Amino acid sequence: MSKISIVTAFYDIGRGDWSTSTEKNGGPLPHYLQRSVDKYIDHFKRMCEIDTEIIVYTSPDMAPRLAAISPNVKVVEYDYFNIHKELRDKIEAIQTSPEFVKKINPYQVRNPEYWSKDYVGVTSLKAFYVADAFERGLITNEFAAWVDFGYCRDDEHIPLTKKWEYDFSPIDEQIGCEMSAFYSKAYLRHLLKAKEYLGLTIASVHNLAFYLWLVKEARKHILSGDFVSWKNEMVIQLQHRL
Repeated sequence: MSKISIVTAFYDIGRGDWSTSTEKNGGPLPHYLQRSVDKYIDHFKRMCEIDTEIIVYTSPDMAPRLAAISPNVKVVEYDYFNIHKELRDKIEAIQTSPEFVKKINPYQVRNPEYWSKDYVGVTSLKAFYVADAFERGLITNEFAAWVDFGYCRDDEHIPLTKKWEYDFSPIDEQIGCEMSAFYSKAYLRHLLKAKEYLGLTIASVHNLAFYLWLVKEARKHILSGDFVSWKNEMVIQLQHRL
């Protein structure tokens, strides 16, 4: 099992003021867009219950508050608003251009992706933050992943064990199935949890390949005269495997 470091970021982009009395692109904002800084902090505290290191990028004014939440938190003071002023200006120019606005789906016109330059700006930098954390030497685990700062909205979003570690080894390298040797157990688990059809496909192909391998092995040991001892060993292995 491999532990996974979490990389995230938080900047106060004004979501506490995104109320239904605020109009954007010709109408009021949906109520669910409003989230205060305190609410985000509560979600982040839940994430900090996970037993792994968490690297969080934030503005200098928020750094002390976040650093005090957990000893697992490594805070990087990164002044997004000033460092990426040019990026923010470019995003704003696009979002306010009539040509862009007229292409927005009417059902999505008030989503922040289409009018908040900082929502788009911070979101577009997710890969940068993860890469930067590696370059700074902040990540001590073999793997790292981005998780949104406010993702852990309830207990269902964190593992019951409070550990975030997955088995990235192949599903099975011994049965002669290319698919089972290529995909990892962690990826298959993700697909099944997400109810992706690809997960069912991989599982089905693997199961069929495993049963074919098992029958071939049984035939081989029948011919060699040691089927009973092989069978007894396999029963123990399969009980442990399952």
